[in-house]
Order: sequence, then C-alpha cells, then structure tokens
Amino acid sequence: MRIILYPTRGGQKSYPNQDAVIALAKKWKAKLIFLYISNVHFLEKLGPVRHTKVVQNELEDMGEFLLAMACERAKKAGWKAQTIVRHGSFMEIVHNVISEHQIDTLIIGAPGSTHAATTTDFLQSLIQEIQEAHQIEVLVVQDGDIIDP
Repeated sequence: MRIILYPTRGGQKSYPNQDAVIALAKKWKAKLIFLYISNVHFLEKLGPVRHTKVVQNELEDMGEFLLAMACERAKKAGWKAQTIVRHGSFMEIVHNVISEHQIDTLIIGAPGSTHAATTTDFLQSLIQEIQEAHQIEVLVVQDGDIIDP
C-alpha cells in the first residue's frame, strides 16, 4: 500500500489543499498521514525565555487539534487519515518521518501568498533534497490542485 505524507499547518486556508490530498489518497487507495511540526526556536531571538516548554506544549496541542480537524475532513470524504505531531526543525522532522514510516509520496503545499510560511526557493530546495535522500515522489499542492513541481 502506498503511503502519502502531507505536512500541514491546518486551519481554514489549508482546507482546499487538504481536500486535494485526501481525494488523491482515496483515488490511490493510499494510507494518508498528516504531519504537524511545531518549532519554538524563534523564542531564542527574544533572549532568555522561561516558559519555552509551555509554549512548545501549547503549539503541539494546537497541532493535534488542527490535525484532528483534518482527519475529520478525511472521514467526511470517505477516507481515513493518521496524524503525527513533532517538534523541531522542519527538514529534520520530514526526513525522519519519511524514513520511519516508509513514505512513498510526500506532498508539499506551495506558497500561497506573500505571507506564506515558505518560499518558492525553499520549496524547490526541499523537493531536491528529499528526492535525492529518499528517492520518493514529491508532489506540490496549491490552491486545491496538485501541480507540477
């Protein structure tokens, strides 16, 4: 069985992409894993922060909630999804999850606006790095459509 990994931040702006990924998983009869990655390293820029662990836990709780909503979307579409919530560097976590779960296809969301969390350059470097390291298929989803990376 093919296994699809889709990192997502969740929320309303993610719905069209989640729906496209769910539809593809259903079409391929693939196992679908939603991944949420939290990272509190930005707090280091603020100087000593005493409550970093509290912030990390809150972000992970939010991630679990957002992924539960994504799983509910999959269920309503007639498909089942699993979730993984991790903390750390995006690239490191993606590499680890691909290896741990024997992922066949990684689907990455393309930058959707000037306020997107990723850039096109980052996306292209991520695709190249993942393909070289794992020899897996990498697809891009943007505005609810799977596009050619």
